[in-house]
Amino acid sequence: MKVVSVKIENYKSFSEYNNRIDLENINTIIGKNESGKSNLIEAIGKIDFSGIRSPEYFKNTNKNSNKNPIISLTLIPYQTEKEIYTSKKETLIVFEEQYNIGIQGGISEIIANDEQFKNNREIINDIKKNISISDENKRKQLFNIIEMINRAEEKVFINYTYIDGVISFLENNVNYKKIATYLNDCIKYLKNIYSLFPKFILLDNIELKTKYSKKDLEDKSQSKQMLENLLKVIGMSIDDLIGYWNLYKDDDKYNFAEDINNKIEINIIHYHIH
Repeated sequence: MKVVSVKIENYKSFSEYNNRIDLENINTIIGKNESGKSNLIEAIGKIDFSGIRSPEYFKNTNKNSNKNPIISLTLIPYQTEKEIYTSKKETLIVFEEQYNIGIQGGISEIIANDEQFKNNREIINDIKKNISISDENKRKQLFNIIEMINRAEEKVFINYTYIDGVISFLENNVNYKKIATYLNDCIKYLKNIYSLFPKFILLDNIELKTKYSKKDLEDKSQSKQMLENLLKVIGMSIDDLIGYWNLYKDDDKYNFAEDINNKIEINIIHYHIH
C-alpha cells in the first residue's frame, strides 16, 4: 500500500493543528534549519506495524500541548492490490501508544467481510467458553490473543513474542489442538493482510562524499552505505570502483569514468525526469 498522507500531532515541533502532510508526490524535503524536517523524518521512520520500535517515542511531546503524540497514516492500494482485494477505499492507521494501533477504512472492511476469518473466529470463541488451563499466565496470554483477533477490524493485531509459545503449548496438548489450529489460521490470515502495509527504514547520519580515494574504499571501518546504494542502482559495486586504480592507461581511465557517468544518467537522472 502507498502512503498518501501523514498527520503528526503533539510530536516534538508538531502541534495539534495544521499538521497534515500530503506525501503522494514527495521524494525530497527541503526547509530551513529548525523547521521540523528531522522531526518529520523521525516520526515516520520509527513507525512499525508490529508496534512503535522505541517506548520513548511517545515521550517526545510538543512542549506547548503536553499531550501524547498521535501519528496517523492514510494508505491507498496500488493497482495490483485493487485487483486482488475487494475494497478500494483508503485505509487510516492511527498510532496512539506503542502497541495501540487503530485501523479504519479499506483494510478494516476486508477483514470484517472475510467469511472464512469470521467463521474461524466464531469457532475460537465457542471453544474458549469451555476451555480450562491451569497455568494462569498461559490462560491470560491465550485470552489476550483471542481478544486481539476479536478486535482485528479496529486494532492492528500485535504479534507479541509470547504468541508462538502459547500456540506451541496448545499444539502439544491433545485437548487444545483444535483451538490452536483455528488460532493459527486467523493469525496467518492477518499476517497476510498486513503484508500490504508499507515498511519504513530510518537511515541516520549517512553521508555521500564528493570524492573517495582508494584508501577510503578499501577501509572496512568506514561506512559507505550511501555510496553502496548509489552503485547498486547503476549495477556496480565498490569492488568494481576499486578497479579504476588497477588501470594504467589514461584512455582506459577516461572510458571507465565515462561508463559510470552514462550509467548514472540512464539509471538515475532519466528515472527522475520521466
